[in-house]
Amino acid sequence: MVLEHERLPTIADESWTALGNVAARAEETRRPAGLFSDPLAERFSAALAAPGQRDDRRKAETWSGDLLDMIADTIIIKTRFLDEFLEQASAAGCRQTVLLAAGLDTRAFRLPWPPGQRVFELDLPGLLDFKEAVLADAGARPTCERTVVRADLRDDWPGALLAAGFDPRRPTVWLAEGTLGFLTEEACDELMTELGRLSAPGSRLGLDHTHDGEVHTDRVRPFVEQAGFHMADMVKGGPTLPADQWLTGHGWQVEGHDIVERAAAYGRPTPYLFRGERSAHGRIFFTAERG
Repeated sequence: MVLEHERLPTIADESWTALGNVAARAEETRRPAGLFSDPLAERFSAALAAPGQRDDRRKAETWSGDLLDMIADTIIIKTRFLDEFLEQASAAGCRQTVLLAAGLDTRAFRLPWPPGQRVFELDLPGLLDFKEAVLADAGARPTCERTVVRADLRDDWPGALLAAGFDPRRPTVWLAEGTLGFLTEEACDELMTELGRLSAPGSRLGLDHTHDGEVHTDRVRPFVEQAGFHMADMVKGGPTLPADQWLTGHGWQVEGHDIVERAAAYGRPTPYLFRGERSAHGRIFFTAERG
C-alpha cells in the first residue's frame, strides 16, 4: 500500500519532542553495532518529510544539524537503558506495560516481549492517528498485545485506560519517558497519585527527569526558538524536588542511575549535554517499585 501522505494527521506542536526521538533512533539504527535497532523510526521520518506534511516537515527539520548533534546521544543512551528496564520488569512478572505520553515509541514492535504481554500506548489523539497511519502502511506487527489509548495526561486518562482493558489488580510497569518536564508540578503530583491508585504491589516505574533542567535547556533554547517554538510554552518544569525524593514521597522505592555511567557501560562517550562540569547533573534515570 502507498501511504497517502496528504491525508496524514498533523502533529501538534506539543508533540514536537517525539520527532526528535524518532530522528535520534533512526540515526542509531543506521549505525553499525548500534545499541538498538528501530527500522520503524525511519518510516516515521520519511512520512514527516512527505510533500503533504509541510508543517510537520518544518518541525522535524529542527531536529537536524546542531540540535540533533547536541541531544541525540542522550536520547540513544536513554532509549537503551529504558529498553533494558522494560525487559527486566516484564521478566519479573509485570505483564502489563503502560507507555505514558508514548509518542512515536516503537517498543511494542521491537522488544522481545514474553507471551501474553499487554502494552498500552497512551497519548494525544492527533499524534496517535499519525502514528497508526504510518504503522499500517509499514505493515508493522507488534510483538505483544498492543492497545492504543487516545487520552491527554491532563484529563481523565485513567478512565480511558481502564476502558481500554487495563487491569489495576495486575502488576504493571509504567514508563514516563520525557514526560515530567512538560507538566506542572501540580500535574505531576496528580499523575503520581493516579499511578499509585492503579498500581498493584510489585508494579514498577521508569522515567527520566533532569532536576537542574535549565542547565541543558539554556543550551538548546536558541535552536528551538529559531524554529518557531517557545520553550516556556512547552517546558513546565515538573516536580521541584529531586526525582528520587519526590517519588519516595509518593510511595515508591527508588533507585537513581547516572547517564554518564550508563554511557560508559555501553561503550559510548559521555553525552554532549553532560560533559565537563555538567557531569555532576547526570543522575537523570530513575526506576522504582511499588511495595
